[in-house]
Amino acid sequence: MNKSEIITLPFAFINNDKWSNIALWSFLSVTICVGVILQLFVLRTIVTKRTRNGLVCFLLQLIIADSVNFFLCYFDTSFIFSQKWTFGEKMCNIFYGLTSFISAVTTYLFLTMNLHAITTANLALDAHKTIKSKEENCNFINEEVESISTTYDSLEQKRTLTIDYSGPNWKTSINVLFPNVLVWVLSFSVSIPTFIFSRVKSNSCEIDSNFDNDGIKILIILFKIACPLIIFLISIFILLGKLKLLKKFTENFIDEDPIEIIRITLVLTILFIFFQFPKIIYASLSRSAINLDYYVSCILCVLYYFTIILRSLVFICIHRST
Repeated sequence: MNKSEIITLPFAFINNDKWSNIALWSFLSVTICVGVILQLFVLRTIVTKRTRNGLVCFLLQLIIADSVNFFLCYFDTSFIFSQKWTFGEKMCNIFYGLTSFISAVTTYLFLTMNLHAITTANLALDAHKTIKSKEENCNFINEEVESISTTYDSLEQKRTLTIDYSGPNWKTSINVLFPNVLVWVLSFSVSIPTFIFSRVKSNSCEIDSNFDNDGIKILIILFKIACPLIIFLISIFILLGKLKLLKKFTENFIDEDPIEIIRITLVLTILFIFFQFPKIIYASLSRSAINLDYYVSCILCVLYYFTIILRSLVFICIHRST
């Protein structure tokens, strides 16, 4: 590649096809502009609601991660569509490291969001059980008082018992500080090798072959693919069951709305699994994005960044309906 070719890239993607270039830059412009506007709207919605709970904390962190994704979108799509890396080795280190880091953060945030939703649902169900137990005990005592009072017609006033629903006998919120800190620390830890071992070879930004061995691949498959996928599937079924149970109750005795949390978590998690997780899987198993099938890479790339926009729209719609 001579100097003139380097200068024209990435403005000459896909064999200098004019319409392909227009399509690519249109996608980049729409994705970044619309995505940023929607992220700001989601942020405004969260601030306007003035709620401080676990779900809001997770959503704010997703906004941070998605903002970094919009920065990476230009380099990622340019690299995949042109099948060449033209941004230098230092940028290769930053790009590959940040891509690995943000994908890990997003994955682990959704995992902790699912676990938080399950814990919140359990908290709400426990509160209902506590209230029901109090009601049964008070009803029993009131019945006893009523039966005793009938034997004393001279009593002018009967004793009654009231239930204190705001008592401190149960937890009303869940602290998410430690899980959130753990997500970022763990994500950075698993991404350190990609910052160090990414290299530019044959116009491709990829992981150094010295780092690419069976032991590392097994660890990547285990911690970035297998374990998260298993936890996702199990948690989705658990959340569906919890949602069915919570719909039987009309009152909520904890700080967060468990039904709203479960609905938002389920929809956003399913979107992530179907439209973003496949790209993370392919990227984790390959030394370079251009080692994959060209059309598969392009489709996964488009779906990955389009889902960020869709995620914001879904949250806004669910928030307005609740």
